[in-house]
Amino acid sequence: MKNFSVCFVSTLLATGSMAAESEPVAASLSLQFSGLRWAQSETKYSDEDAKREITTLNSGDLVDSMIWATVDKVNLYFYPFQDSNALLSISYMVRDDLELGIDLGLNASKVKNPKSELSSDLFGAFATWSVPAGDYTLENVGILDFNRSESTELNTTTGEEETVKVTGNFFKVSSSIVIPIAKNAWYMGGVWWAAENGKNHADDSTKKSTQFGINLAGLRMTLE
Repeated sequence: MKNFSVCFVSTLLATGSMAAESEPVAASLSLQFSGLRWAQSETKYSDEDAKREITTLNSGDLVDSMIWATVDKVNLYFYPFQDSNALLSISYMVRDDLELGIDLGLNASKVKNPKSELSSDLFGAFATWSVPAGDYTLENVGILDFNRSESTELNTTTGEEETVKVTGNFFKVSSSIVIPIAKNAWYMGGVWWAAENGKNHADDSTKKSTQFGINLAGLRMTLE
């Protein structure tokens, strides 16, 4: 056992020495903000006769804003302005123009008195295909979150317990043009289409919605 420990430590030291002698791994930090966005959505609830149609025009919409770190071919994304389901995404550059990744979310809180529990989780996958075209790039993204769930358990002051669980899935495709405007800054604009299905298990009601939108002005910056 002692000889094994000595060999193991020696191997780690040798590996660290080789890593120190090799070239440093490239790393960067990037920020992306949505500027002026137009969107039109249509939502149908099973317990309502009419569909809800909403048209929005927002400046400074932060819902799709993100911060991400790149280390060599690995990207780690954070979404600070999305709902509690979204936590992070991690991806790998399979090729210079192809990125594959997964979406992860896990949130939970518990209060003893009065008793209440809240949890949400998410799991999905996404792919980004980049197409260089002269001085700009076309980025095409596909997202499929096939496991979204939220659950709430409450013990009200009357002593009655209430449990609500909502599950669903989400699909989105988008295409954006990325144009350099400074050394480490790019303008972004594009279109997207998304669909979402959900079910409330407390009353068996369902929700189906679609959305089409245009990003008229967005900004991406990289800090190297």
